[in-house]
Amino acid sequence: MLQLLNLSKVILLFFVCSVININCKSKSGKTNTPLTVENIAGVYTITDAKIKTGDTEKDVYSSFNDCQKNNTYGFNKDMVWYLGGVARQTCTGPDDSGTWSLNGNTLTINSQQSGAYQYTITDFNGSVMVAESQSDNNGTQETLITTFTKKQ
Repeated sequence: MLQLLNLSKVILLFFVCSVININCKSKSGKTNTPLTVENIAGVYTITDAKIKTGDTEKDVYSSFNDCQKNNTYGFNKDMVWYLGGVARQTCTGPDDSGTWSLNGNTLTINSQQSGAYQYTITDFNGSVMVAESQSDNNGTQETLITTFTKKQ
């Protein structure tokens, strides 16, 4: 259970840190949906996650359990943020909530349980958001690349 909670916090941290460096074009060359509160607002699940160290990328999504794959990350238009919700009713581990803000291309989440995090969105088409964040893992720089898909 502790590993599930820690992984959720790591993904949250990486997600929030990923919003800082947004380009006008996605990696595929298509124009991104403008980053506004209205466009980002919604409920997301994680549909892919990788850790990149140097030139090496490692899939971490395949190691998620069903609860981690079904966690919901909500960004309400009233700037309330939450982790959990209906998808977590059958899972163990605490839900979380707080506030979020968008300033240009910087997304900040203020979690009641974990404090403040910032992320950089590298791709956003209105329903799929790819976010990257940097961390130091015992002296090794890592990038977590997380794909969030908006629930319809």
